[in-house]
Amino acid sequence: MWTHTTIVNRIEYFVFSIFVAISKLFNFYSYKYPGYILGNAFYYIIPIRKKVVLKNIKKAFPEYSEKRIKSIARKTYIHFATLFFEIFGMSSFKRERIKEYVSFDDLQKFVNRRKEGKAVILLTAHFGNWELGAVSMGIQLDEEIKVLAKPQRNELVSSWLDRNRETFGNKVVLLGTSVRELYKAVKESGIVGIVGDQRGPESGERVFFMGQPTSIYQGTAAIAVKSKTPIFVVMTVKQKNSRYIGHVEEIEVENVTGTDEEKIRKVTQAYMTILEKYARKNPEQWFWMHNIWKY
Repeated sequence: MWTHTTIVNRIEYFVFSIFVAISKLFNFYSYKYPGYILGNAFYYIIPIRKKVVLKNIKKAFPEYSEKRIKSIARKTYIHFATLFFEIFGMSSFKRERIKEYVSFDDLQKFVNRRKEGKAVILLTAHFGNWELGAVSMGIQLDEEIKVLAKPQRNELVSSWLDRNRETFGNKVVLLGTSVRELYKAVKESGIVGIVGDQRGPESGERVFFMGQPTSIYQGTAAIAVKSKTPIFVVMTVKQKNSRYIGHVEEIEVENVTGTDEEKIRKVTQAYMTILEKYARKNPEQWFWMHNIWKY
C-alpha cells in the first residue's frame, strides 16, 4: 500500500517529468524564453522563498537601493528557472555540443597537477550552472569526476538527477556531511567534484562571505589540508549568448601556514572569497534562496 509520502513523491515526480518533457521542445539557446516566463511567475505569483532572497541580497549589498535589490531578486528567479530547463534537457544533449555550451579559461594548471599523479578536489558552488560545468569538465578532461551529491527528499527526483549526472561518464557518490565519506571518495578517485557553499552548523566556526560572518561546512578544507590534496575552484559564469565560461582558480593548500585548524579556516575563507568575487560581479547567478545566514 502506498503511503502518503509515496503518493506525494509520485505527484511531484509527475510534475517534474512534465517540465523534463517541455525542456525537450527547446534547444539550449532558447531555454531563456520559458525560463523568463517561469522565473517571473515564481517571482510575482508563486513567491517561493522570496522573503529569504530579498533578505539575503539586502545583507550582501546594504548600499543598494530597494529597486536594485528587487531587480537582482527577479533576475535570480529567471536565471534559476532557465537553469532548471538546462538541467532537465541535459540528458538529451550531444557530447560534442556540451563542449560548445561550456568552455574553460585555463585548464593547463589543473592538467599539470594531474600529471603529477595527484588526486584533485574540484570545488564549486550553487552558482551559474554547476551541474553542466561538472559534466563538461569531465568530457573535456576525458576523465571521470566523482561528484559528491546529497540525496534529495524525493527519491524519484533524486534518482533521475543522479542518472542525469552520470550520462556522460561522471560518477555520483551519495553522502551527507560525513568527513569519512568525503575522505574515502578523495582516496578512491583521481578527481572529486564538490558543491561547497552549504550552510554549516550553528556552532560552526565562521568565515566571511559578502561581509557577513558565515558558517560553512569545512569538511572539504579539512580533507584537503590533512591529505595535502590540491583544490581547484571552478565557477561557471553565464554569458549574454547563453553559453558558460568556467573560470578555474587553484587554492594552493600546500602553501597555507599555521595549525591544522588555522589552515582549514584559511582554505575555507579562500574558497568563500573566490565565490564572493563572482557573486558580486554576477549576483543573479548565485542561489540567494539558500538561507545561508539563518543564524
